[in-house]
Amino acid sequence: MKPNFKTEMDRTRSSVAEIVGWCLVVALNQEMGIGAKRLNRCAEAAIRIQEQYISVIDAKGLQCAMSQMQKDVADLCDADFRVPLRRSARNRREQQLRIAGDQAATIEWCIWARAAHEVLGLGPKRLHSSGRQRTPIIGSLQTGRWRTSTGHGIRCAAV
Repeated sequence: MKPNFKTEMDRTRSSVAEIVGWCLVVALNQEMGIGAKRLNRCAEAAIRIQEQYISVIDAKGLQCAMSQMQKDVADLCDADFRVPLRRSARNRREQQLRIAGDQAATIEWCIWARAAHEVLGLGPKRLHSSGRQRTPIIGSLQTGRWRTSTGHGIRCAAV
């Protein structure tokens, strides 16, 4: 049985946020050499920041929380994060799912960008993307390949 559209949107948001979060951790580790202890501290900060935004969502709604997130990282990086896709949306349903995925990726990116700034001291030079010149974190998420422990390559953020 096919799930209803609201359930499918929720699954898309959840899945994309989880993938982007893991890809950020991989990028921080493999591209920037951040070790496990510092990654754990960064993850703890991300959870704390996420809880702050959840309270804003509960009080004022998602759009207000998104605006707050974008303001909080405005000096650090470009807040918008688009998930690269292999093909364009074919119909309205796929467009809405893509919008939901991009929204979830943006939220995850904003949370991790703030956490990386607070814990690791990463500034705009390391986080910000301007035009076509991508920096290590955002660039490795958009086009990066990482190696697994077995030496096989994986590709993140390509849905």
